[in-house]
Amino acid sequence: MVHQPLILVPTLTVAENCAIGRRDWGWRFDPARVAGQIQELGNRIGLHVEPTARIESLSVGERQRVEIIRALSGDSSVLILDEPTAVLTPQETEQLFKALTKLRDDGLAIVFISHKLDEVEQVCDEVTILRRGRVVHQGVAAALGRDDMARHMVGSEVPALSSRDTSKPEGPIRLELSGISAESPVAQRRIRNLSLVVRSGEVLGIAGVEGNGQDVLAAVVAGVIQPGMGVITFDDNDVTRMGVRQRYQRGLANIAEDRITQSLVPEMTLADNLMLRHHRNAPFSRFGWMNRHQIGEHANDRLSAFNIQPSDVNAMAGQLSGGNQQKLVLARELDGSPRCIVAHNPVRGLDVAATRFVFDQLLEQRRRGAAILLIHSDLDELFTVADRIMVLYRGELHETRWPDCDRDEIGRLMLGGVS
Repeated sequence: MVHQPLILVPTLTVAENCAIGRRDWGWRFDPARVAGQIQELGNRIGLHVEPTARIESLSVGERQRVEIIRALSGDSSVLILDEPTAVLTPQETEQLFKALTKLRDDGLAIVFISHKLDEVEQVCDEVTILRRGRVVHQGVAAALGRDDMARHMVGSEVPALSSRDTSKPEGPIRLELSGISAESPVAQRRIRNLSLVVRSGEVLGIAGVEGNGQDVLAAVVAGVIQPGMGVITFDDNDVTRMGVRQRYQRGLANIAEDRITQSLVPEMTLADNLMLRHHRNAPFSRFGWMNRHQIGEHANDRLSAFNIQPSDVNAMAGQLSGGNQQKLVLARELDGSPRCIVAHNPVRGLDVAATRFVFDQLLEQRRRGAAILLIHSDLDELFTVADRIMVLYRGELHETRWPDCDRDEIGRLMLGGVS
């Protein structure tokens, strides 16, 4: 099994990670023997890794290779991959698919779990589609187009994702970062001398392999992390030393990457989660006392507007599906028509219908004049909605020629190459 969140030990080498839990390699760890077996297996399936390299020094794509090699090193007959391309560049995805094809041809059974329909169509022989925990379709993958797959997944026709309006003129600068350097207090990730501007009515997409500072960039813009150097301006006002609440009051909304740990309180009701930005404000509170009637009325309006199910204001946020949890985040963050939105992987783990809903909401805010900083790991989705794209690599931003370039060029930049 190769899990979606990689579960390697970062301070150990590739060989040491592959040896964890293995009893058939003897009671004494022999680095040279293990390294030789790893190299032989990597060469055979076309996934090359350096056995003596420490995991913390590898890219996310290289770590994915280590996970697969570790899973196969015990002569496995079945390989289960959970969203294996979520953190890979186009080039790394292509390399992975070649390896999977070779493994299949060698007799390995592969379970490929993914919500990316084009990839299912490309690599799978058979497809099983689940909806709400039940099998709704099984059959030959080639006999089912992407539209049919999507319809089975959500139970109805899925409308096409609205694309950007290329005819819209440039608006004034809403958000500007100048020479920003910062680092995460809990992880060895940083951004260095980073500068960007996002204009009113624009979606600026940030592409990059995960682990290159995307979380630090999002936290700095939202006010969660204070930069060590540089200036952040919002509507020409310096907000560098302002906190999260002050920035929100000025019109900055934050759709965080992890809705459970960063955006919602699962043990609180839907009504209370919708109040997390407004609990100090009238008419919801007065002299420190909460007005439960007004809170309930407001919650009912937001649940209806965003079609959140169940629509019970007293239901716990942790009981909702992933798609409805993300709708709850949007219902709160987009309340009051924000002037600028930072969205970090806002559709991760969502089905086709929920993904369409989230992006349609963001594009509606763009049409209204909001500036949107979209930090996203899925290039296909980024290409559909972004007006401009920059690439974040090892904490540094690089301009691209998008929309006058292809995905391969951006993929090379994501790996540290040149355009």
